[in-house]
Amino acid sequence: MKDIITFDHFKVTQDFGSVVQRVDDSMIESWKKIYGDNGVSADSEIPEGMMQALAMRAFLNLVTPRPPGNIHLGQTMRLHAVANLDDLISVSVVCAGKQIRKERKIVQLAVSGRTDRGKAVFDGEMTLIWAA
Repeated sequence: MKDIITFDHFKVTQDFGSVVQRVDDSMIESWKKIYGDNGVSADSEIPEGMMQALAMRAFLNLVTPRPPGNIHLGQTMRLHAVANLDDLISVSVVCAGKQIRKERKIVQLAVSGRTDRGKAVFDGEMTLIWAA
């Protein structure tokens, strides 16, 4: 079993790897249960908001094991292109920064998504208070 990732383990520019994900009909149906048809197009484009779900899935799968008690402070997301249903999207996670603010351990993670054809779909940043 791997040791829990602590604040001291993070190094700026550290690459946590990438996860390849495919948005399929079942994911779209789950989306619709929560958001209705909001953002779902008839021409097989993936809802823009689903890009954040792909980024979070990558974080949860790559930055592990995490200590209990982390707090998600915020996130930014920039969309560059529309992805389509059944595109393979590779989402990578890199440590963009870390600092201690008011005795809190803050970690910034950069996320980016590209299709299997190399098209940049999104990039963004997650900011977390790291518990350990």
